[in-house]
Amino acid sequence: MSGGKNRLLDVLRALPAALVMLTGAAVIAAERDEELAHRLEAVVHVHAGVPPEARTAAYLGTARDGSGWSSMMPV
Repeated sequence: MSGGKNRLLDVLRALPAALVMLTGAAVIAAERDEELAHRLEAVVHVHAGVPPEARTAAYLGTARDGSGWSSMMPV
């Protein structure tokens, strides 16, 4: 057999395995996306108002924003 035919046979033999691997990777990625979306539901926005006379108000301001994680979310 010529080199071109051997190469074609090699590709055809590898094709089913490649399709299984690619399909499996897509399923795993979808599961990870669902898990990530579920975990991101626990992230919360936190806002705090600080009195103007507070020690840190002069350099941090009187409005503070941040994020946190709610441990009350079911896992």
